[in-house]
Amino acid sequence: VAAPTITSISPVGGPLAGGQTITVTGTGFIAGATVTIGGNTCSSSTVVSATSMTCTAPSLSGGAHSVVVTNTDTQTGTLTNGYTAAAAPTVTGVGSATGPLAGGQALTINGTGFAAGAVAKIGGTNCTTTTVNSATDVTCTTPALAAATYSVSVTNLDTQVGTLASAYQVLAAPTVTGVTSITSNAAYGLGATIDVTVSFSSAVIVNTAGGTPYIKLATGGAGTNVSYSSG
Repeated sequence: VAAPTITSISPVGGPLAGGQTITVTGTGFIAGATVTIGGNTCSSSTVVSATSMTCTAPSLSGGAHSVVVTNTDTQTGTLTNGYTAAAAPTVTGVGSATGPLAGGQALTINGTGFAAGAVAKIGGTNCTTTTVNSATDVTCTTPALAAATYSVSVTNLDTQVGTLASAYQVLAAPTVTGVTSITSNAAYGLGATIDVTVSFSSAVIVNTAGGTPYIKLATGGAGTNVSYSSG
């Protein structure tokens, strides 16, 4: 009888405390075979077929560990560093608290324990792209979503998830609902200062980083720029 072989593990990692059900794929598994990870015996080792086993991961120290299947005839198969135990990721903050309905916003996510291949989600919907820049920094492109407040999560390949509740708000573009002035129509002279109040359908954030915002008013048939002052 040939020795067993291991070709893959799913998932490829899990929590330090263990308890995760893993599937071992390979060849030559026979009834009664057992699985160890990093020298620690899995509980509930079950031979599903000659090419598939399941078991419950033991508690482990952080890092990569070899997975070994031992048949009842003592022959073994090993996948070196096949399973990585790690703490779950955490999400501690996002670079922008709001975004548009259409998505497409580059969003920075801060936290801990982000691993290569992680996927970011906004309210359970995958970002269209996710890039793991470091263990503490992920960027993603937001998906299209309905107007609401959403949690932000990062899921590592080992299926562990970090979530920050109510972290990101999707807003519909505001509309102008009114333009008023305390200066009566035709009651101003050349060079006079006119205060204009613009009302919107929802709260707006005025960004002056790129210059002073303005609106264009038609005055006497000509367009006049009215610069933002406060509000």
